[in-house]
Amino acid sequence: MNQTLPEYSMAVFLFRWHANPWFTSSFYGIKPVVTGFIIYAALHFGQSTFGTVEVGVTWKQIATLLIAAGAFVAIVTYKLHPIGVIVGAGVMGIVFFL
Repeated sequence: MNQTLPEYSMAVFLFRWHANPWFTSSFYGIKPVVTGFIIYAALHFGQSTFGTVEVGVTWKQIATLLIAAGAFVAIVTYKLHPIGVIVGAGVMGIVFFL
C-alpha cells in the first residue's frame, strides 16, 4: 500500500493534466535542466577521478574511459535501455576495480 498510493496518485494527476498545453510545455523546460544535472554530475565525478596529481595515464583511468565509451556506444548505437547499461557499467566497474 505504501508504494501503490503515490503511483496511483501520480497516474491520476498525469492523466488529468496530459492534454493541458501549459503542463506539456513545462516538460520541454525540464528536459534541459535534467540534462544539465547529468552533465554536471559526469564532469564532477570525472574531475575527481582524473584530476589527481599523478603523472601519466593509469590503468584505472583507461578502464574508466573504456566503460564510459562502451556505455555510450551501447545506448546510442544499439539503443539499449539506459537502466541495463548503468547496471552493466556498474558490474564492469566492480570487475575492474575490486
